[in-house]
Amino acid sequence: MPVTESASETAPDSEARALVRVLDGQDRHVLGILDGLDADALRRPVLSSGWHWNVPPEASAVDVLDGYRQEAELADAVITTSPADAPADADPAWWPHDLFGEPHLAS
Repeated sequence: MPVTESASETAPDSEARALVRVLDGQDRHVLGILDGLDADALRRPVLSSGWHWNVPPEASAVDVLDGYRQEAELADAVITTSPADAPADADPAWWPHDLFGEPHLAS
């Protein structure tokens, strides 16, 4: 199931459409790799660092992958509805201050 089929077509400018197309391709790549793996394989760390997603044991693979798809759709929605001419140093509309502190957008 594709993450989204229309977000790249409805984005208001060509840069946003291009970004959504690239992200859609990455999402399809990730989901294609994971498609068909059993629950044990999905939970097994495969990176040499041992890093992996911290998924609760009660979460099913379907729930985790559906959550990934939903987050991808939300990201596409932000990209396609955000004005391309928004100032680069503007604070985001929402930011998890408790996790990351203040945003540092100015260079």
